[in-house]
Amino acid sequence: MSVLETLKSEFHTAFPRLASGKYVHFIMVRHSQSFPVFQTDGVLNTVPTQAGVREHKRINRLVMFKRKQTTPERLAGRELLRSLSLTSADKNAGNFCEYSGDKSCGQCPDCVIYGFAVGEKGSERSKVYSDSAFSLSAYETSHRSFTFNAPFEGGTMSEAGTMRSSINEQDHVLPEVTFPTVETLRDPTCEGFLYVMGNLLRARRYGAQETRTGTMENHILGIVFCDG
Repeated sequence: MSVLETLKSEFHTAFPRLASGKYVHFIMVRHSQSFPVFQTDGVLNTVPTQAGVREHKRINRLVMFKRKQTTPERLAGRELLRSLSLTSADKNAGNFCEYSGDKSCGQCPDCVIYGFAVGEKGSERSKVYSDSAFSLSAYETSHRSFTFNAPFEGGTMSEAGTMRSSINEQDHVLPEVTFPTVETLRDPTCEGFLYVMGNLLRARRYGAQETRTGTMENHILGIVFCDG
């Protein structure tokens, strides 16, 4: 008998209209593999927090805000839905669904599980709960500032006697920085559980500039089924 078969009683056969008091908690650590950037207004997001249970002094920690976590996971899921033709990016298609704006279909797994709002046409609250994640290590030992430039097509900073001064500096999170976090699914169905867990395992790039850097790995340490 599969593990999912033994947990069958923990799942709904369909999403209930009202909250039923059933929850699944995914206990994870998010582990940076390259140099992600979690920033607002051009600087890394940080906050002072208590150092530990016994150590009461306050230290600055890096912060991954909620949307910095759930957005890449939703996009990974939506990519899968399009590959299976469950949704489409074609505005003329009957299964067209847009992530942002007022073009959400309201029917696909992403809309139903992660929620949507389409003005007066309706809305759905997210069934996935998450919150900010804080780095285990202090900000001072978890980041580094890098200088970058924007060269001409020839690969140099000068062309036809013109020198480009597009040189800037930006803070990046270092590799092997750990962010403990818990993500929660309310009123789980078996299919919804697998969809959310699959998104957590497939999402690999977080933060700004994700096409150039930002690789992270999500390690699921435990899965808890409970009533709160």
